[in-house]
Amino acid sequence: AAAAAAAAAAPKEEVEEGDEEARPVQLPTAQELLQRGDAPVRQEFLRRECFAKGVKRVRRAAEVDAQGHALTLANHKGAPSLGFRSRGKRARREVQKLQRALQQASGAAPAEPDCLEQREQEEQQQHQEPESTGPTAPAPSKALDLQQIPRGYHLELNGLQREAQHALRKHKYNFTAADGVLKSMGIQVKYRAGKSHEPVPRDGDDSTELPLREQEKAKVDLAGKTILAPLTTVGNLPFRRLCKKLGAEVTVGEMALATNLLMGKSSEWALLRRHPCEDIFGVQVCGGFADSLTRCGQLISDHVKCDFVDINCGCPIDMICEKGGGSALLDKPNRLQQIIQGMTRVLPCPLTVKVRIGKDDKHPSVHEYILPRLKEWGASAITIHGRTRQQRYTKLANWDYIYKCASESPIPVIGNGDIFSYSDYAAHMAEEHGLAGVMVGRGALIKPWIFTEIKEKRLWDISGSERLDQLKDFAHFGLEHWGSDERGVENTRRFLLEFLSYSHRYVPVGLLEVLPPDLRWRPPPYFGRTDIETRLASEEPEEWIALTEMFLGKAPPGYSFQPKHKSNSYSKGGGTRDWESGI
Repeated sequence: AAAAAAAAAAPKEEVEEGDEEARPVQLPTAQELLQRGDAPVRQEFLRRECFAKGVKRVRRAAEVDAQGHALTLANHKGAPSLGFRSRGKRARREVQKLQRALQQASGAAPAEPDCLEQREQEEQQQHQEPESTGPTAPAPSKALDLQQIPRGYHLELNGLQREAQHALRKHKYNFTAADGVLKSMGIQVKYRAGKSHEPVPRDGDDSTELPLREQEKAKVDLAGKTILAPLTTVGNLPFRRLCKKLGAEVTVGEMALATNLLMGKSSEWALLRRHPCEDIFGVQVCGGFADSLTRCGQLISDHVKCDFVDINCGCPIDMICEKGGGSALLDKPNRLQQIIQGMTRVLPCPLTVKVRIGKDDKHPSVHEYILPRLKEWGASAITIHGRTRQQRYTKLANWDYIYKCASESPIPVIGNGDIFSYSDYAAHMAEEHGLAGVMVGRGALIKPWIFTEIKEKRLWDISGSERLDQLKDFAHFGLEHWGSDERGVENTRRFLLEFLSYSHRYVPVGLLEVLPPDLRWRPPPYFGRTDIETRLASEEPEEWIALTEMFLGKAPPGYSFQPKHKSNSYSKGGGTRDWESGI
C-alpha cells in the first residue's frame, strides 16, 4: 500500500524505450528523513525504526507528495491515527527508547507525551486554525463521520501521570500523609502498595502534620439538586455527559476498587475520569479496610479533581462482600469508623457514605449503629438505598424507613430507590419527610430525560426521533472519549448496546392508560406510534445492533451482544435475574 501510494503521488520519471513499467519510486532513507526534521518526517522515521524492532503497529499507508518531502500517515479505513499498539513491557521500552533518541538527534526536546497519538494530534493542531465550535452533528439517519469526530480525551480531567503509575506498580509511591494518619490511629499498614514513611514533623515540633480542619475543607451543597447515582458499566463518562445535557446537576463516577487504584491499573483509573461539563462531580471508591482506603484517599487528594468522595457500603455483589467491602461494612461499624476517620483526615473535600438499610429484611440496622455516629466520625452526608443486601433489586424500596432515618440523622440524608418520574421525586421531596435530596439510578438508565421532567415538573411525551437524537449524542460522546479508531468504535458500540438494554423498557407516555408510569411495570410487546418507536422498544439484541449501525457503521461479521447487567425486576418468562451493579 505504501509503494502504491508513493508511486501515485510522486513525479513520473522518464522511461526508456522498451520498458513496460516505470521504475518504483525510492523512498528516502532513515538518515535523510531525520535530517529534514519536520514533524511528519519524524513520524515516518519512528515508524520505520519500530517496524525494524518488531513492534506491532496498525496497518498504515505512506503518502508522498510530488517533491517526496511531506509524508503523512493514515489508516486504511480513514480513522484518525492510532499510534502504537505495543504488546508487553519490551515493546513499550523500545518505543520510549526510540522516542528519546529521535528527540536528541533532532535537537529539540519538547515535553514527551504519553503516546505517539497525542504527539501527532498536538503537531496537527499547530498547523490548523482553531475552530470556534465543534463539528456539526449529522442527521440521525446517517452514520457519524469518524474523521470529523475530535478526540476529547485531552479535555478530560483526573488522568494519572505516568510517573505516579510507575511508582504505584513498583510499590514506591510516597504515602507519607496516609501512613502518618494510620500510625496516629494505631492501625498497622498491611496492604503493600508503597513505601512506609515516617510522618514529617513540623519545624521545631515533634508532632506530626495536622490534617485539615472541617472549616478548612471545600464545601459542596447537594440539597435540592438532581443527582445521578453511580452505575457500574453503564454510568460511564459519555452517559453522564448525556444526563448533564438533559438536566442532571450532580454526577458520580463508577464504583472504583481501592486496591486496583493502588496498583495503578489504567482501567480502574479511567473510572475516575471527569469531563469539564460535570461541574459538581464525585468519585466513589469501594474497599473493606482502613489502610487501603486511607492510602487511596491520599491518591485521590494528589491526582483527582472532585467535589466529594463517596464510600460504597451498599454493593450487594458476593465478590465484593467476601472481600469486606460493599454491604459487608454494614455489619462492621468499628471498621467503617476507622475507614471514615482515616479518609477524612487525608481528603481536602467532603466525604459521603452510600449504604443500604441493612443485611436482611427483618433487621434493618443503619439507624442503630451507623447513622447516629457518622457526624462524629467525619462524614458530611449519607445516601440510603431503601433495600437490603438480601433484596438486591426485588420488591419495593422502603421509603418509610428512609424517612425515619432522615428525621433522626445529624447529617443530610439523600434517598435512593425506584425514582421513575417527577411525581415520585416530588412525593419523596415533600418537606415533612426531611430529605436533603433524591438520587436517581435505574430510572435514568431507562429514561435519562427524567432530569428534564424533574426540572420542568412534567411528564415528557418524548418522540422516537428525539430519543434517536439522544442515541446519536451518546455515540458522539463515546467516540470523543474512547476514540474514533476501530477499537474506539467497538467500545462505543458495546456501551451503547448496554444503554439500549435498559432504554428499550421505556413505554411512551402517549400509549399509557394510567399515569404516572411505574418502574415495576412489565410492558408486553407493542407497536409504537412510529417505526422508530417500535424498533426502540424491541427486546432483540439484533435490533439494538442495527440501531448502533445507524451511527457507528456496519458491525463486524458475526457480531453478537449479551448484556452484562440483567435486572431481576424485569425479566422474560417470569423468572428472576440478578442485576449485578455496584450501586
